[in-house]
Amino acid sequence: MQSASERIFLDAMMMQEPAWPIVRRIQSRFRDSIAFYIGPGVWEELSHPRAPRFIRERAEPFAMPDISLARPAVEAIAAELTQVLRGESHRSFRHGQDALNLAQAAVLGATRFLTEDRHLGRHAIVIGQVAGLEVIDAETFLKRLDGLSSQESSM
Repeated sequence: MQSASERIFLDAMMMQEPAWPIVRRIQSRFRDSIAFYIGPGVWEELSHPRAPRFIRERAEPFAMPDISLARPAVEAIAAELTQVLRGESHRSFRHGQDALNLAQAAVLGATRFLTEDRHLGRHAIVIGQVAGLEVIDAETFLKRLDGLSSQESSM
């Protein structure tokens, strides 16, 4: 862990099964060393009228305020990430939203972005280079934390 209050941002899908119980486990066991957040773009997705209420209720405690003052920085990072995520395909609108969510997390000081999105996982190295974020799934992150915790307790 890098700091006493590492900022980890959650993707919208982290509020659903099977990821949600893992997020809760991480939160309860490592609350002194990490803090979970949801960026404005992810919150907007979760606030859509078709999103189930229980998803919004799970996400609400993690919501971050609007960061409109940081718009130029977010837009610059998002533009670069959109190109990375789209690759040769210019048909997918979703990649633009993913890029925005990642850019907001980076500008808000995130070190990691937890997601189950395999497409983001395939581009994790480049996302790290562009935005300074580690993209990782919740189960892998929990295993890493458990490993670090066992190493510390054996010292």
